[in-house]
Amino acid sequence: MTPPPDRRRWPRQPPHEADPDVRLWTGPPGRLLDIGAGGMAAEFPARLLPGPQVRALVTGPGGTTRVSLLVVWCGVARISADGITYRAGLAFVTCTPPGRG
Repeated sequence: MTPPPDRRRWPRQPPHEADPDVRLWTGPPGRLLDIGAGGMAAEFPARLLPGPQVRALVTGPGGTTRVSLLVVWCGVARISADGITYRAGLAFVTCTPPGRG
């Protein structure tokens, strides 16, 4: 069986630090999985509903970046004794680099 084709518009890269942080302005903190020019994938301990925009702070080696994201998809990543972890695909709407307001 062949794997399904990758439908991403932009290549994705793993984050540059061991445990990068994604903090939603409302909601639980998450963990960045990969990032590309058009968006990112992250895991959260709560489900994000596809459709609405969310605002977040993404912290990496260059500092903290404020972003507005569109929740494209969200599904269960794993179920463990600690609870359910959800994986979400998020598209960039706007981005404010570190040190720019």
